[in-house]
Amino acid sequence: MIKKFIKKVKTRLNWGINDLLFAVKLLYHSLGKSSIDNSYSIGVTTFLNRYKIFFKPLIKRLVYLFPDTKIIIAVNGHVQKNEQMNYLEEISNYTSKFKNVNLIKFIEPQGLSKLWNEIIKMSKTEKVILLNDDLKVTLNFRKEIENSGTLNYDIAVFNNSWGHFIISKNIINKVGWFDENLLEIGGEDDDYCARLAIANINSEHIEIKSIANFSKPLKSNSYGKDMTGKNRYSEYNSNYLLNEKWVTSNEPFEGAVYVPNRNLKYWKLRE
Repeated sequence: MIKKFIKKVKTRLNWGINDLLFAVKLLYHSLGKSSIDNSYSIGVTTFLNRYKIFFKPLIKRLVYLFPDTKIIIAVNGHVQKNEQMNYLEEISNYTSKFKNVNLIKFIEPQGLSKLWNEIIKMSKTEKVILLNDDLKVTLNFRKEIENSGTLNYDIAVFNNSWGHFIISKNIINKVGWFDENLLEIGGEDDDYCARLAIANINSEHIEIKSIANFSKPLKSNSYGKDMTGKNRYSEYNSNYLLNEKWVTSNEPFEGAVYVPNRNLKYWKLRE
């Protein structure tokens, strides 16, 4: 217990030092270069409730680290229409000063699958790094991404979380788009991992030390659903996957494919 506490304190201290270093660096950096490197793109999904707390600090850091990389932001809609319209205007004004940032904006709430798909479609690069907005990156993030072999993968998940991963259009051509029948958030990774397994494609898992998730659950999401209870993810998405699209089990059965790193091990598309 004491060792865990000390480790947690050290982690927080290291990230605090990183925050301070970033603050100093950001005082002096320019707002991006005019030329864009087309070797890969970065996509970020975000929504109203996270704008000031998570989105703005993250984008400042990404623009500093990747001034020559296209950054595509998918701004989800929200059930609070008036607040959403004001938010879209504010986020548009804020990001307009960054030459390498593009926005995809929605008024009505969309599923995470659609946000990911739209980012990939807008990207002009073969590979896209997709990130949630509720995370921090260190000054070493770009160096680690480019020197660790990450860009050699067609699909790879960072730190065992589909909150940040890399995917190529080659994978999209083989497996298809993320399922937009998942109208909210939750289960996108389960569905895609099952489809990868059917296509006999492995999703790699790699450790990226320069990125971490520090968020706490918000009281509600874009769809107006409570996020303070045990069910942080969409009940609608879960019902669609498990009752309409797939037959699942933890035991082998006829026609099922084994899907690694999932709570349910065997998946088969319903007739």
